[in-house]
Amino acid sequence: MSLKTYVSDLPELKINCRCADGKVRQVRFEGGRFETEDEEFQDAIERNSHFGSQVHWGDDPEELARKHQAENKAADLARKTSNRQRELQEKGERNKGVKKKGDEEADRQSRIAARNALKEQAKKDLAQQIGG
Repeated sequence: MSLKTYVSDLPELKINCRCADGKVRQVRFEGGRFETEDEEFQDAIERNSHFGSQVHWGDDPEELARKHQAENKAADLARKTSNRQRELQEKGERNKGVKKKGDEEADRQSRIAARNALKEQAKKDLAQQIGG
């Protein structure tokens, strides 16, 4: 078990945390600090709705810098992923436009071919009527 320190800007903050066993335990910040080695309690604090808004880790500056760096890397990865998804979506939209144009051209060619076939058939029918 490792000791974790939690801090709050509110010096006398009290929050209720529900532990895995279902029991509700109260956390009292004295002077804006609370420390515990109880991993179950640590988990309950970190799952609490106040964690991240009013309650934060009270780590040493090096640990905070590492966490900040990890958060920045995660944010960069999320941005890159989002940008790539947007690029793929835009490419898909452009390809749909090309496909649509291709489909329109194929339909036009098909109509021309059908019209030419009708003309040829009409010529043959006319030739038979004249010659026959």
